[in-house]
Amino acid sequence: MAIPSVVLINDSRAPLTFGRLREVAQALQTQVVRDFAPIWKESARVTAVAEKSDLPGGSWPIYIVDRSPGLGVHLDDNGQPYAVVQATDGWTVSASHELLEMLADPEGKRTVRGRDIDPHGDHYDVDYLVEVCDPCQVYDYPIGSIPVSDFVTPDYFQPARGEWTKLDLVGRLSAPLEVPPGCHLSWRDLGRGRWHQKEPDGSVSRDAPEKDATRDGRDRAFAELASEERHDLLAAARAMRTELIEAALDDLFSNDERMGLIIERAAETYGWGGAETDVAVREYRRHLQLRYLHPNLPVAALNKLGDGLWHQHIIDTHKYRHDCELIFGGPVEHEEHEPFYTPSGTTDSGTHEDIEKTEQLYERAFGRMLVRLERTSSSPPP
Repeated sequence: MAIPSVVLINDSRAPLTFGRLREVAQALQTQVVRDFAPIWKESARVTAVAEKSDLPGGSWPIYIVDRSPGLGVHLDDNGQPYAVVQATDGWTVSASHELLEMLADPEGKRTVRGRDIDPHGDHYDVDYLVEVCDPCQVYDYPIGSIPVSDFVTPDYFQPARGEWTKLDLVGRLSAPLEVPPGCHLSWRDLGRGRWHQKEPDGSVSRDAPEKDATRDGRDRAFAELASEERHDLLAAARAMRTELIEAALDDLFSNDERMGLIIERAAETYGWGGAETDVAVREYRRHLQLRYLHPNLPVAALNKLGDGLWHQHIIDTHKYRHDCELIFGGPVEHEEHEPFYTPSGTTDSGTHEDIEKTEQLYERAFGRMLVRLERTSSSPPP
């Protein structure tokens, strides 16, 4: 069988130069030849083109797009595979992810039979869909300066073997069929022909009716996940990181005696009652969580009560520095003129885009806003 030709092409408005595409293609070529082919016995020639008209006949393109309801690997009208990835900050990991899954299973029909991992399932024998990156998609590694996706080995799908060497390339998985937070695994039971899926939050979606036993059938069975959200690898990583930040904040706000004294001092300083203190703690905690999960976005708003608690935390300089180092790995600055938002209307600082984006982040994480959120200030509230 001829080695497939896989071609990167930028079909987005992102400022990706042809030189950058070639650099990424070279990194992906290294990954395929050095890391993937010895394990999965599949290889490819990876290149890049500047225009669609330059695509060689019979090639397997990877399109980088702004947005699309059809992210992932698909078959064209001639039965040739192609992939679509979104031009996010992590697009090189996504391109690597789809490339490797396209090589391992170009038609979306490859399965491995085993026992159902769902503890509440009917214990049918099932066919696991062989998607080599979905079960470890929150992990990546660098080739030069280019981040690429981790991938599982064939041993990952063989728990009955009893002995295995490596379950994924970077060695993060500890057991076959393990699905870390933020990852996926799909299977179809042989008893009723229903699709099941281990979700990024650890839950299991069960009994999706779809007769097609291929990847396309799985995507139709779980249509709400077969879109941008399913293939947003940054979001998948955040799902894993959410557990970490929630545990750290639980420890800070529930178990830390000195933080308890800071909260008491804030309540006394500002004359808060019990309800106001609870709101201050809740909103400051949420603010820290958003900053942790979205370090590159302008998350700089919380309500005045939360802002007051932030000020009291900051003036305990040693404690604040220690907590920031522990949670964020460095200081979190409190800037007076950072972007901010309120639930509606405009303000004297920030842009509509900043306001809407931060509002979306808040509501996506915590639901409907119950308090008025405003910009942070350099001085504590009265």
